[in-house]
Amino acid sequence: MADPIYNNGAAIFFLCLCSILGTIGLGLTVGGAGGLHADCDASRFPSSCADTFRPIWWAACLEAGVLFAAFALTLAGTLGHTRVAVSALVAVASLQLWSQLEAVLQLYETDPKFYVQIESREEELDVVMAGLIMLSMVNLVLVVVLGFTGPRPSAKGPAAAGAGRRPVQAAAS
Repeated sequence: MADPIYNNGAAIFFLCLCSILGTIGLGLTVGGAGGLHADCDASRFPSSCADTFRPIWWAACLEAGVLFAAFALTLAGTLGHTRVAVSALVAVASLQLWSQLEAVLQLYETDPKFYVQIESREEELDVVMAGLIMLSMVNLVLVVVLGFTGPRPSAKGPAAAGAGRRPVQAAAS
């Protein structure tokens, strides 16, 4: 049986939107984090600068895996059957993205000493934040796509007499 997503134009539209925005968001996140990592002055603070941006890379890798899995499962026609697992992955990826966005915002506002080791802090931090926000929006759209998938309601009419009732209700009728 084919996955119901193929019969739903809105779900296909939203999945294509996820693919496009996800690619842009991943590009912004990886590009911005790469720029920040390249601007680190290791002679002043040898370990802290490189270690600061490592979780951003992991968040981007996790999000790329989730988007690839959703796209591959859609092509295989099984997204509706695995939507609970994909929903769990989207939830974990969302928490990771929001955690990294919060860490970047705190770094942006609270640690002026850290910026001594980064040459062009404003632009790359803004790019990283924009990428993380865009990836978070992609996850919200992916939740909508997952809502479009799944088993369809039965077209055969109401269930048999007593089906779906609690034993007390079935005995009373």
